[in-house]
Amino acid sequence: MNKTLFPIKKETNCTWFLFDAQSKTLGRLSTEISRVLLGKNDTQYSPSNNIIMVLLLLMQRKLM
Repeated sequence: MNKTLFPIKKETNCTWFLFDAQSKTLGRLSTEISRVLLGKNDTQYSPSNNIIMVLLLLMQRKLM
């Protein structure tokens, strides 16, 4: 019989992500940001986890 393993809750650390929008298209940049917002970049991804993060977007005026 298989058992479902849930990841142990980590301490509530805030994760920072920095995105540079220079010479990137809006679609590709939004895909990268949405993966981070959903938490799918984490190795222990679970849809029920609460994620605390900060996103910084640089060079917004230079989007292609």
